[in-house]
Amino acid sequence: MKTELRYPFGLEFMRQNKAFMFFCPPDCLDADGRPVLEGRSVSHKPAGSAYQVCPYQDSRADTPMPVNVDSLRALLQHQDEVFAFIREVARHLRNWRIVGQGGGPIGDLYTLAYTCYKSPGIYFVRQVFGEQVDVPVVCSVASRFFHGLVNLLAILALEHDGDLAPVDLTPEAIYDYADEGRHLVGLSEACAASRATIVKYLAVIQQALRPDEETARYATGVLSAEGMDSVVRATRFTMSIEFLALIYEVARCRAWRQINRCDSARGNVHQPVVRYATTHCLVAKKLSLDEQPFGHLLFRRARRLSRALLIARSQTERLIESATEYLDTDVCDAEARRAGRARLKSDMQRLVERHRPLVDECVAEGAYVSADVDIFFGRWPE
Repeated sequence: MKTELRYPFGLEFMRQNKAFMFFCPPDCLDADGRPVLEGRSVSHKPAGSAYQVCPYQDSRADTPMPVNVDSLRALLQHQDEVFAFIREVARHLRNWRIVGQGGGPIGDLYTLAYTCYKSPGIYFVRQVFGEQVDVPVVCSVASRFFHGLVNLLAILALEHDGDLAPVDLTPEAIYDYADEGRHLVGLSEACAASRATIVKYLAVIQQALRPDEETARYATGVLSAEGMDSVVRATRFTMSIEFLALIYEVARCRAWRQINRCDSARGNVHQPVVRYATTHCLVAKKLSLDEQPFGHLLFRRARRLSRALLIARSQTERLIESATEYLDTDVCDAEARRAGRARLKSDMQRLVERHRPLVDECVAEGAYVSADVDIFFGRWPE
């Protein structure tokens, strides 16, 4: 395992704080020697020969952004394994009562997409902690496809008050939404899959989410039962810690804006500064501009999209209440603010600690969290 991470902290430090390793992008190679992150990789950039001019005549026509034909080739080469993996993930999510519980067809699709997108993470973390394990090719290939779908559905949710539960779209309608909104072209490359491939994958996903015997019968054991359990458990932890970190970082950033506006002697015009150690730190900074950040559409979306996979829902809602109470406390009452801040931090630490058994089951080596939790977020106003 290489000794550098795409993360603000080094390898040895993170071995003592494995809970936060799940924020680190899995910038490694899969079992076939391909970069898990493909074009997003820093350590394993694809060769120039992996790209070609985009051939499609939809909204991608005439785009200057290339398509990664090597990534597309891997998707098509491993299509049967990916389809089987999708069906296995769907079955596990149904058995654990994570989908099929009122999230709606597109809400459940998002939950499955997020699980597949995050599936390489547990293998990467195990590599960091010294295990001789490769990222399965099926996880790597699926993750790249589902990354785009997760982003697309998150955009769609903004048009429905952050909630995908009432939305129901066919595979063709999902593709049309992506095409008409020009979401098939990214900042550095275009989606490499054709319309037919995208629609076929979406149809397989939607079929897999239907709780019928025919779907279950086609699952073929791409990963072991233990491997699938680890993927789902790690994904639930990742979603939970991402949402907890968003709540905590929103409170920190908003506290700085309140202090800077109302008490310049205690404030700092250069704050809030984000540490880029959590997934949604930039979203948190944007939310902190709002007087009521926990009522903002972006936060409502995160709250609703995370709900199905959250491990401790009621305790997480309590953390939102604790953060709101802290921010509602008079900025000029320094003593009351310090007390509210202490309660908020205690609630955050308690929730992070609650997830320790799940992480220890997935990754036996290393310490769970040995550093002060605030190190991963940044300074708070005094």
